[in-house]
Amino acid sequence: MRTWRRGWMTFVVMGVMFCLALPINASVQPLQQNINGQLRSLEVPFIENQGQKHPDVAFYASTFVGNVWVTRSGAMAIGIAGGQRPDANCALITETLVGALPHAPSGKDRSRAIINTFLGNDPKQWRKGIQSYDRVSMGAVYPGIELSLRAYANNVEKIFTIAPGADPNRIVLAVTGTDAISINDGGELVFAAAPNAITMTPPVAYQEINGQRRSVDVAYTVDGTRSGFRQRYIPRRRIAVGR
Repeated sequence: MRTWRRGWMTFVVMGVMFCLALPINASVQPLQQNINGQLRSLEVPFIENQGQKHPDVAFYASTFVGNVWVTRSGAMAIGIAGGQRPDANCALITETLVGALPHAPSGKDRSRAIINTFLGNDPKQWRKGIQSYDRVSMGAVYPGIELSLRAYANNVEKIFTIAPGADPNRIVLAVTGTDAISINDGGELVFAAAPNAITMTPPVAYQEINGQRRSVDVAYTVDGTRSGFRQRYIPRRRIAVGR
């Protein structure tokens, strides 16, 4: 996580996507945990859509367990088991900010990866030199609240940056594509979507106060098919929250 200006708050939430819940032999659990830890730090670029995907898609990232799409209207979709577009036949969860300001995604922090796609036999449909980015910014999604996204090998990170005086309680995400939303005993947000489940790790929040990063208590809230946060923080200082 990067260092923010003094007094603001950041929420960081990582959505770790599991396709199957299979038992793991005790002898291989340490190896599995080590692999999972490495995958969480392996960054995956967001690729700009220049016609190689569904026209509603602005950026997308391909992780080891599924695809992530960011639409031109600012919706975020996670598809387990692949698929070429958000309406493909796969387990698909879509999150949309409720009551948000008008916003559109933009690529930030250019990646070194340049993408070429050669789909089909028609050269007119081929694309060369497509730019990719390490981060997608949604800009200001609520007054005083900005959102950006990062993708890793097995998770997606949403970063909400909240200015002093802004209200984190305004952050509400409407979820479609799930049979139910729940919070498990570990504080994780679980989307039940047959035949798979998508799990969001517990959120992390911190503030920079007098040059030092201080943790802020934060947890998920659920209301039907909507999710948000509850937290305790110093309202005159910037806060960062992630999910």
